[in-house]
Amino acid sequence: MHNDEAQEAGLQAQQILAGQPVTAFRDATVGLGTMQWPLMVQDYIGSLNVLTAIPFFAVLGANVFALRLMAVSIGLATIVLTYGFAVETFGERPAAVAAILLAVQPSFLFWSRQGVFVTSIAAALAMAALWAGAAWARRSGWWRLALAGLCAGLGVYAKLSFLWVIGGAVGAAIVLALLEIAIPASRSTLHASRATGHAARVTLHVSLTPVLTFLLPFILGLAPLVIYNLKTGGTLASVGGNLTTSFYGVDNLHLAQNLAARWDELRAVLAGRDHLWYLGGSHGNPATEWALALAIGVIIFRALARRPASRLPLGAVLLTLFAFLQTIFTVSGLFPTHFALLVPFFPLIIALGVDGFIAEDTDKTDGTNVSRATSNPNKSVQSVHKTILLLLAITGLAARDVWVDVSYHRDLARTGGLNAHSDSVYALAKFLDSQPNTRPVVALDWGFAPSVRFLTHGRVSPNEIFGYSWEPDPGFEDRLATALADPNTLFILHWPQETIFPRREAFEASLAGRGLKVVTVETFSRRDGAPIFDMVRVEKSSP
Repeated sequence: MHNDEAQEAGLQAQQILAGQPVTAFRDATVGLGTMQWPLMVQDYIGSLNVLTAIPFFAVLGANVFALRLMAVSIGLATIVLTYGFAVETFGERPAAVAAILLAVQPSFLFWSRQGVFVTSIAAALAMAALWAGAAWARRSGWWRLALAGLCAGLGVYAKLSFLWVIGGAVGAAIVLALLEIAIPASRSTLHASRATGHAARVTLHVSLTPVLTFLLPFILGLAPLVIYNLKTGGTLASVGGNLTTSFYGVDNLHLAQNLAARWDELRAVLAGRDHLWYLGGSHGNPATEWALALAIGVIIFRALARRPASRLPLGAVLLTLFAFLQTIFTVSGLFPTHFALLVPFFPLIIALGVDGFIAEDTDKTDGTNVSRATSNPNKSVQSVHKTILLLLAITGLAARDVWVDVSYHRDLARTGGLNAHSDSVYALAKFLDSQPNTRPVVALDWGFAPSVRFLTHGRVSPNEIFGYSWEPDPGFEDRLATALADPNTLFILHWPQETIFPRREAFEASLAGRGLKVVTVETFSRRDGAPIFDMVRVEKSSP
């Protein structure tokens, strides 16, 4: 169980159901009934996962299985929502291909398993907002637009990086509007895929009523984030304090360098390689990168060729492109997990490229679709051959992804996870839970205290005294002195190769100055025998 799974969902949901005081980020809560509910779990991550976990815990108990089932359910919902958006906008054929490719995509699959770790609910809300917006564009209905606004607002609340999707959508809409003016595909409308008879209309005229219909529910979805900042100013302080250089040392002014780093991460996420190292290996499907590149080429060619059925697929490409460009700015680090928000768009674009390649040619731009294949037997045979070839290619692409998925599952079964994902935390929690309740526990590194609290249902609550800075802060010595006042205290560190915030040297130096020494109590290792946690106690040094 990863630290963030407990810290950003499991622990608070468990506390709420048990009627215990809630561990809220910056102590920011809102009263609902007799309970205090956390507003945020980080300055830029809302507590939607906490609320979503509660019904799963209520039925199955507050345990890892229930938390992971919640995350997997969100992943399944994301597939369904992606399919719904694609059907609404592009037709059944690309929707089916997109859903199949997304379901087996390695990055999506394993991020869905630990959905809290990447705030995967944001991707589900992105597809829900797009589906509702597309449905409103086709069939109107104020409630559809209001639903799109609510989902978008909740998405920003779920994770601030959702603004990338909103910015991408706005940028795509502007480019499509300019393209329609410069190279008209029709007089007043852009038509979606003809393959299933769908037609979506994009109206360039904007009135106040739909704007308010979208905006008011959007603000409602944002309300918890607004309340949080009125109470603490946390998000504003986090963004403002990391505008130029982030906490993790990313210089947001080095645009080219950050873009290169993000490009490498994007390729790794597409292939499902490298960034999933913590499962115990690295595998990948390089064909996905080529498939996406070819699909984008097909979509751009058809759009510039004035085929009216091809402008909306270009919108999906533009949305993803503009969202990607925004990722070079961060208030945290340049982490591959940030792309969890965009993963559903990659299979969708591939599916749209396939659909565009096998779609019937459109002879007219007034909405009349005339198949050239039906009037030419040779063209008809070529079309069938082309369709079969592409189906085989898609099958091969999906099959390779399945092979990667199985390989990672084998790695995980062998290692139990590496680093902060190691299942050795279960043995650590079990051991601590067997100790007398009066024995204090101190965490000298990040990555396990919330998990121990969750796994022991709050019976063991390690006190994190290391301080969130790369070097020991001025208050570290005082916090350590307080912990040393009780000779029964257990101190937990990571082994050197697993350490996040190095405190061992400062810890041992402080002990030496007090005439104390470290005595190992227990070592907790991975399944392959590599040590992860070092549990020690302190006693007087020999004269």
